[in-house]
Amino acid sequence: MLDKKQLLSLDLPRLPKKRTDTIYRTKSISYLVKSKTALNGKLLIVAFYERAAAANGFSIPTCVLYITKKEYITLVSADGRRIWKNSRICHVLGTKDKDGKCVCMTERDEQRIRSFLPVERKPAAWESTGIDAHISRYQDGILEVVRDEKKKRLANQVDLAMKAVPPLPKAFDKWIDREPLLHSRYIYYRRTTKAKASCFCTHCKGNMVFDKVMPVHNGTGACPSCKSKVTFKAIGKSKKVSDEAYACILQKAKNGGYLLRYFRVVRNFYGHYTNPETKLYERARLFFSADGTITGQYKHGWSSKTGRRGWYPTRDVITGKNNAVTWELKIGMYIRVWNAWFHPSNLYPCNLRPMLTGLNLSYDIIGNIKGRAVDVTTYLMRSMAYQFAPALWRIGLERMCADLLEECFEPRIFKPVGSLHTRFGISKQFISLMRNHSLGMEAVNLRAMMDKEPDGEEFLWALENKVDGKDLSILLKYTTFHKVKTYTERQAKIKILGRGQWGEVYNAKDIIGFWKDYISMCEKLEYNLSKKSVLFPKNIKDEHDKAAQLIRIKHDPVMDVKIKDAYPVLNQSYYYEDDDYLIRPPKDFDEFVQEGTKLLHCVCSNGYYKGHVEGTRLILFIRKKKKPGVPYYTMEYSPASKRVIQCHGYRHMKPVPKVKGFTEEWLGRFTGAHDKKIAA
Repeated sequence: MLDKKQLLSLDLPRLPKKRTDTIYRTKSISYLVKSKTALNGKLLIVAFYERAAAANGFSIPTCVLYITKKEYITLVSADGRRIWKNSRICHVLGTKDKDGKCVCMTERDEQRIRSFLPVERKPAAWESTGIDAHISRYQDGILEVVRDEKKKRLANQVDLAMKAVPPLPKAFDKWIDREPLLHSRYIYYRRTTKAKASCFCTHCKGNMVFDKVMPVHNGTGACPSCKSKVTFKAIGKSKKVSDEAYACILQKAKNGGYLLRYFRVVRNFYGHYTNPETKLYERARLFFSADGTITGQYKHGWSSKTGRRGWYPTRDVITGKNNAVTWELKIGMYIRVWNAWFHPSNLYPCNLRPMLTGLNLSYDIIGNIKGRAVDVTTYLMRSMAYQFAPALWRIGLERMCADLLEECFEPRIFKPVGSLHTRFGISKQFISLMRNHSLGMEAVNLRAMMDKEPDGEEFLWALENKVDGKDLSILLKYTTFHKVKTYTERQAKIKILGRGQWGEVYNAKDIIGFWKDYISMCEKLEYNLSKKSVLFPKNIKDEHDKAAQLIRIKHDPVMDVKIKDAYPVLNQSYYYEDDDYLIRPPKDFDEFVQEGTKLLHCVCSNGYYKGHVEGTRLILFIRKKKKPGVPYYTMEYSPASKRVIQCHGYRHMKPVPKVKGFTEEWLGRFTGAHDKKIAA
């Protein structure tokens, strides 16, 4: 390793004091080169002087290259600072002249450099023959050696890690046939007469004759001998049959940790059907400690990191979400996606008890996933976070168990200790309701948003219509659930005429959202909500919009200043446009008012500007590029979750496909979230 302090103490090759030669005035020359050897001939110092600066008497080189047979480093001087760089000299100088005239030196300097840095590879026809290109080619050779050594070190580290992998159990192959390849069982038959067929079962290897019920090609049935479910295949029609499955095994590593091994299993009936070929392809290995900490992730295939085909480390992040991690191998115009971690697989159950004991996990995992393919990685990692969850299926809460461990459903309220109902903030009666109606985490989270314990009918209706629990709780302060349900269903039948629409019907969730906003505005306007005509207007959407316009006159001068102050930063961060549309933040409070007035929604009346100035919920305007001053759509965006909360146009009209596509493009460009869905 070159010592930078030692390099700085060495004398540099200098230009002559008299600089009257023609080369100092030749504009086609960019750099003048001087060289010398040091450290007993083991180090070559090459100084590059900018010609124009040297002609004016400056004697400080633009950059100095220190190079040995095995390593190099460049000291660059710029703006009064000195910076060490490991880049090749062509990149440092920016010299791309093919004929090499931009660099000039004496024959002695050129001979010294070429003899110290011999390059066996001849330059290609398109490459420069200048001394800077010659040095860069020598540096390429050094880099190649460094890369090879790095690949070798990494390959040795991988080989060392793979020594901790134990052999597969002897019963693993039999289990592959019993569970993952359960669907790969056939009876091949050939009709000998009209009433008889000679058959062979690929599972029990038995020959038999069917003389009563004749098999049908690709039909299903059972083998009379082994009673296994089979698919019938007519000999001659099914020449090539290939089945695949995915399997996992959890093992104790030799280094004391644990590992998950991922296999792709293929069974081919390409040859004779009596002797199928079964192959195991191990695609990935995940190492982790007893507390669930990931200690190593490896995949199998060709890797440029190790320069070989075999195991190689990967930096995929285990997030516990389906399809969250993918491995993409780009071959020309094609992309093959392989998701080793989150592919549904069968988990080998025969060794699970000691493994689960070491991981402090419930034995219920064995019965819960036995005989079916699940996302094993997510299931085990989330079982460590919610250790009680695997036992939920035993008490009749199968849906809740699946939501927690397989669907990655996060609870709104969760306490790590206590009884089940205490952990999720629900009652024992509510658990009975969940068991009787096979409810899951969606029901638990809805209950968490409701202020009081609902009855069964009330809750199930709200769950079916995906009603917001907090909105429903606000309405129940003024009326009964039966009236809420009746009024909502009646209002949902009313067609709301929107600009450019024949008529739009809102669902119960939308109606309750309008109604909740309407009540909030009535409270601000000091309306008497005890009156039936006020609480139950004939058209909730129209009355909602009217109340919004009445509130807009309550202009807040302090808020106006805050909105104006926030505009420059927000506009710089979130402004975007394409050929048809643009998106930007509001400039002042009056734009909030005009947006609500023109589009007849509650962006101003319901105080959305408060979240806007606080930075928690930003309000952004979508406009047609040809009419930037005319309100078109209004969008609410959450910087914390990086998603669009809502996007509405005239009379809460949902965005048309073109606007929705523009919004998704904006979201992907500014948040890196192309897969985010835009809320209606």
